[in-house]
Amino acid sequence: MSFNLTISTSVQWWKAQVENHPHLLVLGLWIACIPIVFVLLGVKFDGWKEEEINVIISDAKNTLEHNQLQLIQDFDTTSNHLKGLPEFLSLEPKLISMLDTQQATPLLIDAANRYLKNAARYLSVDLAFVMDKDGFCIAANNVDTAQNIIGISYQDRRYFQEAIQGGFGGQYAFGRVTNIPGLYFSAPIRNETKKIIGVVAIKIDLPKVTSSMKLDHYFLTDDQGVIIAASNPRLIFKTLANAPILQQTQEMQQQRYKRHAFLPYNIRSAHIPNNPEVQGLDDIATPVLIRRIDREQDGFTAYLIEPLPLLARINEHGSFVFMLALMGAAAALWTMIASFVFTFRARHYRKKIQQSHDALIDLNARLKQQAQTDFLTGCINRRYFDLLLKEQLILHKQQNTFLSMALFDIDFFKRINDTFGHDIGDKVLQHVCDVVQYKLKESDRLARIGGEEFAILMPNTDIKTAEARMESVRNDLAQTPLLYGELLPIPATISIGVTGMCASDTAGSLLHRADDGMYRAKENGRNQVVVT
Repeated sequence: MSFNLTISTSVQWWKAQVENHPHLLVLGLWIACIPIVFVLLGVKFDGWKEEEINVIISDAKNTLEHNQLQLIQDFDTTSNHLKGLPEFLSLEPKLISMLDTQQATPLLIDAANRYLKNAARYLSVDLAFVMDKDGFCIAANNVDTAQNIIGISYQDRRYFQEAIQGGFGGQYAFGRVTNIPGLYFSAPIRNETKKIIGVVAIKIDLPKVTSSMKLDHYFLTDDQGVIIAASNPRLIFKTLANAPILQQTQEMQQQRYKRHAFLPYNIRSAHIPNNPEVQGLDDIATPVLIRRIDREQDGFTAYLIEPLPLLARINEHGSFVFMLALMGAAAALWTMIASFVFTFRARHYRKKIQQSHDALIDLNARLKQQAQTDFLTGCINRRYFDLLLKEQLILHKQQNTFLSMALFDIDFFKRINDTFGHDIGDKVLQHVCDVVQYKLKESDRLARIGGEEFAILMPNTDIKTAEARMESVRNDLAQTPLLYGELLPIPATISIGVTGMCASDTAGSLLHRADDGMYRAKENGRNQVVVT
């Protein structure tokens, strides 16, 4: 009886407060809700902030991945192009005549200098020079300049040592006179008896190589931790923390860099919770992501940088936004409404960011596909084929698997173009690719590496199986002429060279052997398969 009376009395009191003192009830509810609003808003804001940071970092990583692929492709293309130039120069009779005498006459040396000067200008290299068997420079394209290197010894350089032993040399190094870093490539010079009588080398300055890089933020360091190229020129000759050059003698520092004082370039943590990969740099105001790419074969390390300006804005304005939201929710006491609006806006914002993120991923995928595919035939292009070949060579050496390769080109393709026109020639290229691709395994990769020249990479395939498969391809194509419009059937045949991977093979030797087989097939009458 007394319990029921107490409940009834409480209900009456609340009704009285609502009717007679609503402002006191509102004040009481407001005071009661403030801690809840504070906690809920704080939790929600921290979650939103973390999600925004993750999205920003994810987008930056995708951009770095794309830039890394582009940089590797650009450097590999440049390096592959330059490696063949010394071999071309080593065949020049003027250089051979100068070296193949006990005492070169001024006339022979002058002829060699003029040839190197023209060659350097035509090949767009910064330095072209010839060394005798002892490593001394005896002819160069810059003989008439203040940076003349005649008489300087390069015997200690790796590219000279490799070439004088009969190989093709390559090295990243500083110029002995200019002190400008660059990529050197070399080849032996042989006389008529195939005896090595000297070495020819070329150099392209590293700033010229990096000037073509379409990157806003990057820097390169050498093996001593010294910055040798950068998007910001003020970083040149600064050093990273614990750089090996700092432990070297002043004599070594002066000899290599013409200085013995190096300013530090600090890479520090940006102190972003749960994201230790976000870092800070001295010359960039916002936090950054850094991608390191080791190029041991070229003698330097590349660092790609992606600034995160949106991340800096979130950190700078986070407290202000939080307090503004808290005051708005508390003043109006529209806790549920404020929570709904905040949630809706946050979800909408996340959805737009996710859409942009998905669009970027899709764009990257399409760009990657375009970068890997020949637009006419639909098969992979030369650049991507070279990348796959290197990967397969590594896999072969690690797992000792079979690997076969075939090179082929279309017989009398020029005659087809001349007879039917280039449009029909394009149709023939597409027809050949369709027929060949139909006969290949799913793991085989068909690539167009020249005008009418193609390559086939056959992982996990021994040479006998590869020969049989190529014979089947050749036979099917020979029996399947192109039927186009009202034209008579246009026959197309191919000459194929097939080879298998050996333990000592490189990408170059494998390609060379397959290429030799293809040319033997053509010399033997075309429309056949030759194994080498």
